[in-house]
Amino acid sequence: MKKVLVAILFIILVLAGVFWIISSKTTDNMVDEYISSFNMNMPKELDVKHSYTKEAGVLHIVSDINYTKEFLNKEFLNIFDEDFIVRIKVDIQNSVLNLIKGYEASGTMEALSYQDEIKKLFNSTKFLKFTLKGDKNSLHNGKFILNEMNFKDDDGKIHVSEFVLNMNFKKNLLKSLTLTQKGSSLNTDEISASYDELFFEYKYDKPFDISEILTHIANLNSNSFIKNLKVKFDDFDFFVANISQEDKINDNNTQKFEFNSILNANGIQIKFNDERLPVDKFGYSITLENIGKSFIDKVLKADFTKLSDDEIEKFGLEFLAQNPKISVNNFGFNDSDGKTFNLNLKAGLENFDESKLLDILNYAFLSGDLKVSKKYFELFFDDLMTKEEMFKDAILASGILKDEKDSFVTNFVYDKSKLDIVINDNVSLMELFLGFPLGSLEVDEDDFEQSVLNLKTLVFDIAAFYTSQAKFADEISYMTNVKVDEISDSQAFLDVKGKKCIKISTKDSGILEVSKGYDEDDETCIDFYKLDEVKELIKEYDFTKEIGYKFY
Repeated sequence: MKKVLVAILFIILVLAGVFWIISSKTTDNMVDEYISSFNMNMPKELDVKHSYTKEAGVLHIVSDINYTKEFLNKEFLNIFDEDFIVRIKVDIQNSVLNLIKGYEASGTMEALSYQDEIKKLFNSTKFLKFTLKGDKNSLHNGKFILNEMNFKDDDGKIHVSEFVLNMNFKKNLLKSLTLTQKGSSLNTDEISASYDELFFEYKYDKPFDISEILTHIANLNSNSFIKNLKVKFDDFDFFVANISQEDKINDNNTQKFEFNSILNANGIQIKFNDERLPVDKFGYSITLENIGKSFIDKVLKADFTKLSDDEIEKFGLEFLAQNPKISVNNFGFNDSDGKTFNLNLKAGLENFDESKLLDILNYAFLSGDLKVSKKYFELFFDDLMTKEEMFKDAILASGILKDEKDSFVTNFVYDKSKLDIVINDNVSLMELFLGFPLGSLEVDEDDFEQSVLNLKTLVFDIAAFYTSQAKFADEISYMTNVKVDEISDSQAFLDVKGKKCIKISTKDSGILEVSKGYDEDDETCIDFYKLDEVKELIKEYDFTKEIGYKFY
C-alpha cells in the first residue's frame, strides 16, 4: 500500500504542474503544445505515450506514463518491484465559446499496473479525478479528488474518506491551496485510531511556479485543524476534540526567514490505566527567527537519507552559524479545576560562527520563566512519586521554585560570565548539576588551592561541553582550558605539584570518571586526597542523569 500512495502523490504534483499550459493555447495548436509541455515537465528517463481524438466541442487526450521501478526506487523509497504505469485521460472543452466563457477540462487517473493493490485500496483502478478551469491566458483553479480508500488484511483494517485538493492560481502561479477530508480510522489488534475531519489551507503572499511546491516556503500563511482525534493502545486512551494550528513564514523582504506557529488543543481526555490525567487544554506560540533563505533552500533540496554523518553535522554547524533565535510563549496546559503549567523562554546565539564552536557558550543567550500550580506540583510528586518525598523537599529547599499564592514560579537566565544558568537570581544550575558549589573554595591547605580550583574547573568545563554538544570530544584538552597531560583518546592526567595525582576519563555513555592517578602513592597525592573538597570530586559523573543529584 505504501508504494502505491508514494507513486500517486508524485503523479498529482506532476499533473498539477503541467496542466496550466493548455489554458493559454488555441484549439489548433493545443494538442501539440500540451504534449510538448507535458513531456518537458516529466523526467527524461520516463516513457510517456500520448494519443488524442476530437469531436464536436471536446478534445480527448490520453497519456500513458511508465514510472520505472528504477526511477521510483531512486527518487523515493526502495520498495518498488515493478514499474508503475498510469493512464491520464483529459477532456478539454475547445469550442469557440472558450474565448467568452473561459476554459474547462476534466479527467481521471487510472492504474495500468499494481491493479490488484489499487483495487484493494480504492475499489477501482481509477483512483483520482480532477477538473481545471481558466481562460485563454491563465489557469484559475484546479480540483483533485482522491477516492475513498479501504484496506483490510489479517492485521486489521483502514478506512480513509476521499481527499479533496483545491488549487487557486494567479497568472498561472500558485496562490493558495486547501486540502480537506472527512475522516479516517485504523483498527488493529494493537492500536485503534480515528478522526472525524481534517483541514489544511495554505495561502502565499507571492504566487509561485507550482513546480517549486516542495521547496517553496516563503511568505506562507497556513491554517489547519483536526477534529475528534482518538488513539487507543494497551492501557493508554487519548482523545482531543479539536486541534488547530496557525503558521506564518515571512522573509520581510530580506534574506532572513521568520517562522511563527500557534497551536491550541481543546477538549483533551487522557486515560492511563483507567485513571484520567488532569489535562483539558494544551497550547503554545513559537517564533524562530534569523534563518537565512539560502540555508533553507539548501535544506529543502537536500536528501538527508543519502548524507553522511559528517555532512549532516555540517548542516548542524551551518544552522548554528545562522545565529538563530527562538521565542516560546505560553507553552503549557491546564484543566477545568484550575491547575496550570506555563513556560516562556527566549534563547539563541549572537555573533557566532563555525570557527567558534568550542566557545559557543560565550555567544549563547537564554532567559525565561515557569509557573506551575501547586495542585499540579502536588499531584506529580504525591501521586506519581510518593516514595520520593525527600526529593520533593529538596527541590523546594534548593530555591529552584518560589512560592506565589496558589503556584510555584521560577525564572532563569544564562550568565555568560559564569557559563551558568542562574535560577531565581541566586541558584546555580551547574552547582546542582555537578553536586558541588562552584563559587566557594574552602580547602584545608593553601598550597593545594590552585590544584583544587583546577580540578573543579576541569569538571565544570567538561560538563558544560557535554551539556552543549550532547557528547564528549575525543581529547580531554579540547573541552577545557585547564592544562592536562593526555594519556590517550578520552583519558588524561591532572598534575598536582608536578605529580600525576588525578586521572580523568570519559565514556560514550555520558560518564565522566575522576579517579586517583598514576602517582597515587606519592606523598603529595596522598595529602591531596585527604582534602574534603577532593574527596567530593573523585567520583563518577553521569551527565545523562546527574541533574538534581545533590542539592546545596
